[in-house]
Amino acid sequence: MTTTMNTEQFKVSLGAKEISDFLSPDTRPDIQRSALDHVVGLTYDLDHDTLEIFLDNPKILSSILDLVVQDQTIGTDNTSENINRCLKALINLSGNAHMAVLIARNEPFLEFCVKNVVKSDLKSADRVCKLLCNLSRDQDISEVIQATMRTVGVSVQHLVNVCVDISHNVDVNYNFMPLFLQNLSQLHEIRVAILDKSRCIVQKLLPQINHEVFTEERRRGVAGLVKNCCFETECHDWLLSDDVDILPYLLRPLTGPEEFTDEEYNDMPIDIQYLPLTKTREPVAEIRLILVEAVMKLCCTKAGRCFIKDKNTYLIMRELDRWEKDPAVSVALEKLISLLIGDEPEEGMENLHAVEIPDAVISRLETEGAKDT
Repeated sequence: MTTTMNTEQFKVSLGAKEISDFLSPDTRPDIQRSALDHVVGLTYDLDHDTLEIFLDNPKILSSILDLVVQDQTIGTDNTSENINRCLKALINLSGNAHMAVLIARNEPFLEFCVKNVVKSDLKSADRVCKLLCNLSRDQDISEVIQATMRTVGVSVQHLVNVCVDISHNVDVNYNFMPLFLQNLSQLHEIRVAILDKSRCIVQKLLPQINHEVFTEERRRGVAGLVKNCCFETECHDWLLSDDVDILPYLLRPLTGPEEFTDEEYNDMPIDIQYLPLTKTREPVAEIRLILVEAVMKLCCTKAGRCFIKDKNTYLIMRELDRWEKDPAVSVALEKLISLLIGDEPEEGMENLHAVEIPDAVISRLETEGAKDT
């Protein structure tokens, strides 16, 4: 049975400075297990005193990292439970920004994670993926991970393939891979790779926004990745074209059971026209917000705005605005609706991404918002 201790008990029983002695590769597995159980128990609550233990005794962290890298059973049916304990502790520790930096500084460990997360026989791939997801929230660490990917020969295409191919590794679900990809898409070079027209990467990921099929982690990750990719305004025409057809994927989770006239339906995307009357909206407010903001980003250019307006997007947003209860989503909706029903900007200001919007205008949009009458 796993046992846990509070900070003071840990110091008295094992001694913070001595704990790493029990984490060496040649330590008896049962003793190693006991030491790791204590460490894992501490990482469940990273208060100031607990962090001080790890910061004052860096050998504890380095020993855990070395155990994972040096283990010979990883990726086999005999993968040590102690290695899974190590990964559990590291996932908890990586939730702290400072500890995440310390973990990412260990090059052999980072190379191990990036290289092995895409292997079809790694039964602990979900834990490795969750750890990479935590680490990559920091943009600087994302850049280090990107460099590591180049070093070990893992591409964005590799990550996407294991994410969408359910037969790649039958022992894991890779639900956190989209969140890892979302974090990496903070980087321009990663967004360019995802939007490479010859790779069909974004087309593979878009279906996973569907809340009726996929988990919240997947939907959140793919929605965030798509929103980040919408910062590449030169790709908007392609994203909205039949080659990708991004708009229905963004609108479907925001569409409810409301009915429209035949004339209104005719201008909507085909996939929206034939939704059942039992259709429900994305239940997670944060994901709805991301999707609304992605549509907003696609409205930055005149061509994008005209296309989105012509698809009667306003009607879908109007009904969503009437239904929406989350304040943050409502504010974003009001901004988008103002843009969809408002007059076009004057000549030379059509590209909203390149125009600096005065604070007074931003304040007005936030406080007034367009309401359907």
